[in-house]
Amino acid sequence: MFFMVDPRRIQIYTLLITMVYLTFFHVRRYANPFVDELDFTVALMTLTQKMSRFAFEYHDGTVRSYQSLTPTQKSLAIKSLPGILPYLSYNVGFLGLLAGPLCSFNDYQVFIHGEEKKRNPNVVVFKKLWLCCFLLAAHIILSDQFSVSNDPNNSVMYIFLELYLTAASRRPKYYFAWTLADVINNAAGFGYNGVLDYGEERWDLLSNLNILRIELPASRCILITGIYRQQSG
Repeated sequence: MFFMVDPRRIQIYTLLITMVYLTFFHVRRYANPFVDELDFTVALMTLTQKMSRFAFEYHDGTVRSYQSLTPTQKSLAIKSLPGILPYLSYNVGFLGLLAGPLCSFNDYQVFIHGEEKKRNPNVVVFKKLWLCCFLLAAHIILSDQFSVSNDPNNSVMYIFLELYLTAASRRPKYYFAWTLADVINNAAGFGYNGVLDYGEERWDLLSNLNILRIELPASRCILITGIYRQQSG
């Protein structure tokens, strides 16, 4: 499709086609929840994000003027179409196929070709694995503890409290999946993002969420940035 479609519209067509395809399978799964088949919608969501992000970064690199791009967009812009093998490797590579996390094509190529200095991720992997254990335990303990009742006598505040606790008790399983996906990539050496001012290495290039910012946001803006950490500019 990238060879046939006008680069000025490629990001629109890619997003539209992938979202329609993804929506179809979500609706199909919702309409037949008890069908005994593999649920691949999670992997399909990851693939939709990667294909759409690639299209937008390709549009930035081939259509938009260099001066109009932000510094982040300049570093991530794709200036020419890659071969089919690098493109498929980026989209369906086993490290990020099932649950991501989302990354840019250029960052992935730097990792694949070994263009950055090798770092030791053992410390950060150990820390994130402990976090995974905590999140898994929280899911096992809390997931069935809260639910929304149908009692019409409950006050509005009580209903809101039930909704909040029910939603909060379901979130650890998603935090666990995303953190584990981050750990898998870090263990392979992917995710290094420079050094902090006090000398500690940053391994958050692929971190798609900040749990504390999501659970304890000071504002709606902080809540949004806590969830969507992977930006394209």
